[in-house]
Amino acid sequence: MSVKTRSVRDARDFPNILVAGVFAVLIYAGVICYPVLQGWALWRLRGRQRWVAAAALAVMIPVYVISGLAYKNGSNLWPIWAILLSPLAGIYVGTILWNARARPNG
Repeated sequence: MSVKTRSVRDARDFPNILVAGVFAVLIYAGVICYPVLQGWALWRLRGRQRWVAAAALAVMIPVYVISGLAYKNGSNLWPIWAILLSPLAGIYVGTILWNARARPNG
């Protein structure tokens, strides 16, 4: 009677591991890229487009303040809201920048 053991890094799991790794890299890239995109949008855009781009700050400033307070209090989940919301805010601001590039007079 042979017992078949399965290794942790089975070849059949490679696509799942690859997708999870790519997803994690994209999430963390969003955390890093959002402040850069936000600063670029506030510097580059004018008028109504700037105000629309700045609307993301109404959500993200409280997120970063809450994360900072949680870090100060020793929480192990202090970056969770920044990790979850920064990529979404980055997509929002990136879309506004893309539309401003497509329509410079709008």
